[in-house]
Amino acid sequence: MQDAALFNRLQDDLARMRGVSREAIDKEVRSGQIMSPISGPIQIQPPIPKRNQVAMANSKGVANKISDSKEANSMIKEDESSDEDDLGRKLAQDDRFWDGSWRADGFMGMFVRFDSEDYLEDQMAMFFEEQEDSSSPLQIEDAFLDILSGGDVETEVVRLHQGKLIPGKLHLASGVSHRIIMGICPPKVRIVKLDTEDMEMLLKNKALGNQSFSKGKFEEAMEHYEEALLSIVDNLFVAPTDQIKQVVNVLSNQAECHLRLNQDTEAGDAATSALLLDEGHDKSRIRRAKAELSIGGTAYLCQAEVDLEHVIEMQSSETSVENATSLLRRVKSKLKYEKKIFEQENTNKDWGWDLVMRSYKCRCW
Repeated sequence: MQDAALFNRLQDDLARMRGVSREAIDKEVRSGQIMSPISGPIQIQPPIPKRNQVAMANSKGVANKISDSKEANSMIKEDESSDEDDLGRKLAQDDRFWDGSWRADGFMGMFVRFDSEDYLEDQMAMFFEEQEDSSSPLQIEDAFLDILSGGDVETEVVRLHQGKLIPGKLHLASGVSHRIIMGICPPKVRIVKLDTEDMEMLLKNKALGNQSFSKGKFEEAMEHYEEALLSIVDNLFVAPTDQIKQVVNVLSNQAECHLRLNQDTEAGDAATSALLLDEGHDKSRIRRAKAELSIGGTAYLCQAEVDLEHVIEMQSSETSVENATSLLRRVKSKLKYEKKIFEQENTNKDWGWDLVMRSYKCRCW
């Protein structure tokens, strides 16, 4: 039973690495196209825990996890043994068993829309509609950032920063930068500038949230931070640097409130939204790592290790490096324990710990 559980975990990793659905991997297993790294050729269908939904959060196959044990259990085949049913129920209720990947849809699901085929068409239509009602219309080159494709990625990123971002005091969201590197970014990205009234509302509610936080009123602080973000548009792919900074700070503050309230998953999601805007934000890296450390499990601990090593490598501040170094010791200690458990369960030494770690690390960022 331990071998079957371990094989299930590795099947899910394979699906994520290849960017296909878990169902596609299951089909290959049943047809004999995939061999178990633990027990050799599959003789019977391994127990496959069914969850009620695995929705793709974007076109790159980022999983938006929804756990509903009743519906998941109803989907387990009737002819499976009671032991397999028990395993299915256990895993269906424990998302930690499955992955350490946080939802990468971003603030208000912005990257779901960014990755859609209609993104650029919709943005262009919106732009021309706005210009018809504007007393001082913009030229299209002032409203969009042109992304070149087919050339050297590093050269393109330098061109963007030196040509338009730095002179215009603009910030390119980290999620967009990743898509440029992957070669899947739209040819034009809309530049958004929040108006004065929206920024005043954000700063006012952020200050109120900070006051509540300092008094230990974390739920009240959360309400203020949520109010701060209500007026913020959900397409902050390119925006003024000072505005992005404030939005990132609010999202990161939300993550800290969730941590204080022992809401680890929510903390990780909030920190990830901040990092999709600015992956160099140390506080968000550390806060996400704290959530991952608290949740535990190999996958989350791998991501925590990546987050903390990033902070240490960047050397942004002495305090951040000290905090990250202290947390990293705890992460490595827990990973050492995870390795011990893995080696006790694994009966095929050709499928070792290092390979499993690489399968997790390849999707960490």
